[in-house]
Amino acid sequence: MICSRCHTQTVTWRGPLTDLTHTECSHCGGVNCQEVEDDFDHDPGDCCPNCCGDGVVYSCFDECACVDPESGCDECERVCDWCKPRPAPAKAEA
Repeated sequence: MICSRCHTQTVTWRGPLTDLTHTECSHCGGVNCQEVEDDFDHDPGDCCPNCCGDGVVYSCFDECACVDPESGCDECERVCDWCKPRPAPAKAEA
């Protein structure tokens, strides 16, 4: 993994193999400083892998609670968080 502080590829997981606790850069000593890898290609020509470019996903779960669990219903429709993430809440000034 790449360190967000020194930009070297020296970040590794630390802790017992069955219970990894954190990452650490062996070059600068930074803890949990790895760059976040973004697997989603933000090219406008590509479809979102979560919603197939529709901009919405459906959380329909069974036929008892949903009108149309096979294709989704208006009651279960949610905005796709991958391609249309919610804006961060504004910070209140003190």
